Amino acid sequence: MALAAAGQLLLILRIIDLRTSFVTGGVGVVPVLAWLGVTAWLALAQHLLPEAVGWFGAAALGSAALVTLASIVKLDPATWLLSAALISALGGWLVALGSALLTRG
Repeated sequence: MALAAAGQLLLILRIIDLRTSFVTGGVGVVPVLAWLGVTAWLALAQHLLPEAVGWFGAAALGSAALVTLASIVKLDPATWLLSAALISALGGWLVALGSALLTRG
């Protein structure tokens, strides 16, 4: 995420162009998506984390994919709605993961 944030800052400062910022954003978000996927797998397949972590993670990954598709097709209302679902799923995932980690300490 630091790379994605740095890319956005460089874009605002006009050091890089919009096309390059897509690269920094895409590369920066891949580890977060992998983290979501791994925690969902650990929760749902391996039962090492609470199920809520897995379901919120799966919902976040699914809604991220749907937001991407809706924005590619230029379905603006669907993009906004799915973005709200993505933010909700990410929030739920973070709360569930944080709660699980705090109770295991």
